[in-house]
Amino acid sequence: MKLAFIGQKGIPAVKGGGVEVYTEELATRLAKQGYEVFVYARKGYTGDLSARVLRKNRWSKYPMYKQVRVIYLPTIYKKNVEAIIHSLLATFHALTIKDLAIIHYQGIGSAPLALIPRLLKPSIKTVATFHSRDYMHKKWGLFARAYLRFAEWLALYIPHETITISRGLQTYVARKYNKDIDYIPQGLKSFEVPDETRYLSKYGLVKKRYILSVSRLVAHKGVHYLIDAYKHLPAEMKVKYKLAIVGSGSTSYTNDYEQYVHKLANGEPGIVFTGMLTGLPLRALYGNAYVFVQPSEDEGLSISLLEALGAGTAALVSDITENMEVVRDRKFQFASGQSNELTKQLTFLLDVPDYVKREARTMQRRVKAMYNWERQVKRYEELYERVLHPRVASLATKEA
Repeated sequence: MKLAFIGQKGIPAVKGGGVEVYTEELATRLAKQGYEVFVYARKGYTGDLSARVLRKNRWSKYPMYKQVRVIYLPTIYKKNVEAIIHSLLATFHALTIKDLAIIHYQGIGSAPLALIPRLLKPSIKTVATFHSRDYMHKKWGLFARAYLRFAEWLALYIPHETITISRGLQTYVARKYNKDIDYIPQGLKSFEVPDETRYLSKYGLVKKRYILSVSRLVAHKGVHYLIDAYKHLPAEMKVKYKLAIVGSGSTSYTNDYEQYVHKLANGEPGIVFTGMLTGLPLRALYGNAYVFVQPSEDEGLSISLLEALGAGTAALVSDITENMEVVRDRKFQFASGQSNELTKQLTFLLDVPDYVKREARTMQRRVKAMYNWERQVKRYEELYERVLHPRVASLATKEA
């Protein structure tokens, strides 16, 4: 079966981004299962890395990444048009792939384009993943937010089937649109935490003596709340514990916000900005932090949160639904957007290391059990079969 993924920036996921990590994991795992997978990408995302990571295959005119064919198409690198122009070109290109069975759109912004194959080539079925309510992201202007709100409605009705990655979004769709959509969460990629302390010492960090944040530096991720909360911790705690902020705004057109949080942190020697990290350095920071903090105002399902928990670090999260379905302990939650509440919870947790260590193990076991990629891939295979053969699926459901 041939599948095409459209809407993501590209693979490999070299600069973070939940949609890119999701696409890479799902596409490469499906390719291992024997599917012929095409992923559309923007060279502005991977840059020169593509030449080092992707390899040519004599049986394919496209470069390969872990058995996945990567198709680069041009776009206009401007905030409001980059994604939609690339997705539009990718959609028309996908119509030329012989015997393509399914186009899988990533995000509500690109999902309405499913109308094109439905009209021009009905043999191709379409699936969309509702990752997040993108119009709540503060980087967008009024016009873009208006489009994304309209696109959300279209994304639920134009593709043959739409799914979501969190129960919170599933409930939101049911309440707002009176529509049932399937829920298939992201999986957690297992990894070992490296022992090397050189990754920490580079940033002046000491094992279990720092608070960690990992995200794109965009306003809805709430890093400014975390900085403000850290600044109001008791002085003795700031001497003992640093705050490490991993990420940048360069891939999200949010350089202004990045400059703002740097200015906000100015004068606090305990706040360390590492920039974007991947691979072993990021894993080292995940696994050796005292606590991970996720202060977002909006999420789909945070991959950085899953990875921190999988690495054995407890997480303190804002009380949005998508975070609370992962971290259920109220002592590890705070009121979203309330930096004073975050200060209060941090102060409590920094004073009870044995409790935090014990809860970290509990969270790790739970997240590894719930967010299992092998299980999710099987559900995607069932989804694709259901979309391709709806009558068979309907009969099977009635018989059950």
